Parts: sequence; structure tokens; C-alpha cells
Amino acid sequence: MQLKRTLSAITACLCISTALSQVINEDVRLANQSGSNNDYFGHSISISGSRVVVGAYYDYYNRDDIGMGAAFLFDSQSGEMLEYLRPNDGRVNDLFGWSVILKKDILVVGAMGHDLGGAVYIFDANSGTQLRKIIPDDIRPGDRFGYSVDLDGRLLAVGSPDSNPNGQDSGSVYLFDIATGNQLQKITPNDAYRLEHFGRAIAVDDGVLAVGKVSDESLFEYGSAYLFDTSTGAQLARIFSNEGFRGNEFGYSIALDNGILAVGARHDNNLEPNVGSAYLYDIHSTKQIAKLFPLDGQEDDQFGYSIAIHNNTVVVGARWEDGYRPSFSSGNSGSAYTFNATTGAHIAKFHVLEDEVHDYFGTSVSIDNDTIAVGASYEDTFTGAAYIFNGPYQRCEADFSNDYFNDVIDISIFWALMFNHNIEADFNEDGVLDFFDISAFLTSYTTGCP
Repeated sequence: MQLKRTLSAITACLCISTALSQVINEDVRLANQSGSNNDYFGHSISISGSRVVVGAYYDYYNRDDIGMGAAFLFDSQSGEMLEYLRPNDGRVNDLFGWSVILKKDILVVGAMGHDLGGAVYIFDANSGTQLRKIIPDDIRPGDRFGYSVDLDGRLLAVGSPDSNPNGQDSGSVYLFDIATGNQLQKITPNDAYRLEHFGRAIAVDDGVLAVGKVSDESLFEYGSAYLFDTSTGAQLARIFSNEGFRGNEFGYSIALDNGILAVGARHDNNLEPNVGSAYLYDIHSTKQIAKLFPLDGQEDDQFGYSIAIHNNTVVVGARWEDGYRPSFSSGNSGSAYTFNATTGAHIAKFHVLEDEVHDYFGTSVSIDNDTIAVGASYEDTFTGAAYIFNGPYQRCEADFSNDYFNDVIDISIFWALMFNHNIEADFNEDGVLDFFDISAFLTSYTTGCP
């Protein structure tokens, strides 16, 4: 009875307070200070160590080079721009910067519009010097080679989703030795078919190539993900969602790290139409680890539009999410979410402090250890911006309802757990349910989320 009265008193005191948010705002904002409308700065992003590269595929000086594009290298801690990168042979509508990847001292930029077929450029991240231009042996106009890029050691993977090895726009992925520029493999799936755009989303890690395919003819457009051995080019597995539906675009985004595959399905109807979802798989067994979704998801959020994974943390972009400032109009401002890659548990939600309508924050995401980078390519009339969040980020322990806020719902859940002697209420983890758990919960609740 005393415990019940104590909990009731806590509830009465805390119910009148404002909910404590688990939403995290940016530490650094990145922008092209001389940018103009329609640059789409932030369409692509990649972070490695203390540096981050941001693609702006429509950046231009004047009307003579509209759509040439550019890539910007920044110090991720200070926001200082280190390099402004353009190709030595850049031309109108190259779309240089559509895709980027930065790994240590090597920076790769895709220009899927170059010479109508596409190209990829390699730079020294320390000096900004262009080292090499790469095109495949059989490139043709319309292939969109360079639509996606990823890097693992000396191995470079490049997606060409509109190439025609197995019919119109069936798609392919090329593997290159980045040190020599030599083409090593051309990858296509065993069940390739026309109009599947294989190679739109790719990831490579530790000898395994993962490829997303959102339009899968044999699965009636359910989408799927493929795994390949990068040494032999052999297909290892084909993965698809057992609970998917036609048009969910499973495979729209893809990421791979330390044996865990993350796959975005931006049009999944998990909670409401097109709210989106993401899936985690063990690549060795191909078994599903978890399904990820935003607990505050709404129609057309497109959760899963972008995805990244590193060191057991998954970042998922929802670029049409409607923001968190109820007194402001922030429709489609966008957001990003983090999850534990082993358990699928929610960790945190990320927003721009001054979000606006149609920023599309979450168009691109990247993570390196505890630092997260997110692109907002439509901010300021499509000029674009990017944001850095410095971790580490921990799950908010008092948020029992997983709704990204500490509020009366969490108090009610904790009260019910304590009243029913449920061990989940053992907040101080001493194996006993007592006043010390109430005190620990109250401290966590009032302190707020990390």
C-alpha cells in the first residue's frame, strides 16, 4: 500500500510537467556558403574520422556548367570546408556528386550523367587531387554508371542500374581495384530481368557485396536484396521480406557492416500507408534479426529512404517525416532514427533545430563510430545543407513507451510494472523491486534523455 501511495504521488507531481524529449538536435551545420537554388547539396554524404564529404550534384558556377555538380570536403568537428572538388573533365549535366564515399584517405565521387553513360572519380582526401577516372569496359549511354558507390579497402563497387546486360534497365554492379583502376568483376543476379534497376543501392564489406533491387519481376515488384562473393562474383543469397507487399520498395536503401545487412523499404505500410520500415539480417544465416520502424511514424514518412550502419548502430532516414515543432509548419522536414543493430532497440531520433517545410532532412545518412551525418538536400529552396551529430547516443532508459519522450505514459507503465511486481521495473538492476527503483526511475525521468 505504501508503494502504491508513493507511486501515485510521483505520478501526480510529474504529470503536470512538460514531457522530456529524446529528440536530438545538430552539433554542426554544413553548407555551401556560395551555393544557389537547386544545388541539392546534401543529396549524398559520407563521413570517415574527422572528415565528411557532401555531394551537390547540380552545383554550378554559371550557365555554361549547369548540372556539372561538385563535392565538398569538411572538417566534421569545426564545419570548416577543406576542399571543393570537381572533375578535371567536368561538363554540363555530369551530376558529379550524385553519390559519394569517403574511407580514410580515399574519396570517391559518382557522376552518373558524364558523357551520358556515367563515370566515377577517385581523389586523395588529404590534398584534393584527382587520382583517377573510372569507367567500365562496356559503358553505353543511359547506363547511369556511378549512381551508387561503396568502398572496402582496395575494392570499389559501382552501381549501373540502367545498364542492359539482361534486358532494358536490368542493371549491374562493377567491381574495380581502386589502386590500379582495373575492372575485376561485373555482377548481375541469377534471376535478372528487364526494368529491375539492379545496382541502385549497394554496399560492400569484408568480401561481401550487397545489392538492393526494388522492382523484382519474379516477386511482382516486392523487391529483394542480394549477396555476392566479391572475389568470385558468385551469388551467395537472395533475401526478401516475408511480410512485404507489392510496391513497398524493399531494397531501396542498403548498408552492410560486420556481418549485419540493413535494408530499407521506404513504402512499407507497417503502421500507415508508406510510413516505411527497415530490416536487419545476419548475412551468414540470412535470418532476419529485427524489423525497424518509427514508433511515431505517419503516412508518407518514407522511413528507410536512406540507411547506414557501423559498429552496431543503424541510422535510418525518413525524409518526409513532419517535424516535431507543433507551433510551426514543418511538413516533410524530415528526421533520422538510430537503432541497436543486434537487438533492433530504438536509441534516438534526430531533427534539425530550425526545421522547415520540405527540407527533406534524411535524404542521405552516414555514420562512423559515434558521429552521424545527415543530408537535407531540399533546404532553402533546394540549395541544401548537411548536419553533424556527435555521440555517443544511448537509449533513454525512462522511455518505456519508446515514443522518444519521457511523459505520463512512461510513468504509468513504470507504475504498472512495479505494482505487478514485474522485474522490468528493477531500474537499478539489484534484483529487488523497492523504493530505490522508484528513485532511480525518477532521477532518469527528470534528468531527461542523453
